[in-house]
Amino acid sequence: MKRIAGIICLTAGIGLFAWMAAEYFLLAWLAGEHVFPESGLLIWLQGFGAALFSLPGGAALVLTAAGLLLKKKTTH
Repeated sequence: MKRIAGIICLTAGIGLFAWMAAEYFLLAWLAGEHVFPESGLLIWLQGFGAALFSLPGGAALVLTAAGLLLKKKTTH
């Protein structure tokens, strides 16, 4: 049961990280192309770093850590 829960938590955490990254970079690309063409890549990467410390980023981090912890406990 712990193994299945670990896999689910790990998959959910990685999926949430991937969704956040895809959504953020899509919006950054659209805004960079059409709204703020003079802004550089570094500004958008700093914004993504700040987005990782948001509520969804924290949830993804907790889910990923819980999945890794549960998977590690079942292998030993």
